[in-house]
Amino acid sequence: MWFEERSNRWFKATYPNKFGFGWGRPETATAGQYLNRLLLQNKYFHDDIRLVALVNSGGRLRVLTSQPHIVGEPADSEQITAWFTNLGFACLANESGIAWYRKKENLLVADAHEGNVIRSLDGELVPIDLNIIQPAGRLLQRVLRSLGTAAR
Repeated sequence: MWFEERSNRWFKATYPNKFGFGWGRPETATAGQYLNRLLLQNKYFHDDIRLVALVNSGGRLRVLTSQPHIVGEPADSEQITAWFTNLGFACLANESGIAWYRKKENLLVADAHEGNVIRSLDGELVPIDLNIIQPAGRLLQRVLRSLGTAAR
């Protein structure tokens, strides 16, 4: 990860053929799932993550993105909990950690810890590296069961 002063943006390259882990999954996400996660962050959290390049790194894929710099400090866990609750998310906790789910958009958000949510100078919380999916199949059933909600 590196910062470019001229554009006031952070640049990030994934590890070769590794695109982060999904909540409740031991294996890496696919490149498509990773890119979809970035689109969901832009859509639901008003971010401006941009795809810069897909890089062939010795026959392995790396995804290069950029994201605006946010001036502030890490939000604490109480602020993050209050923020997600106020946004209408329900808290899920299991061996994978804590995640947040909002049924209206079928949105599951993980990795929302102090290092990935910034409290800006005006007090607004700004996520910078969430793990967001719209679960389906068994994962959706697990989410709904943990919330005590039947699938419809």
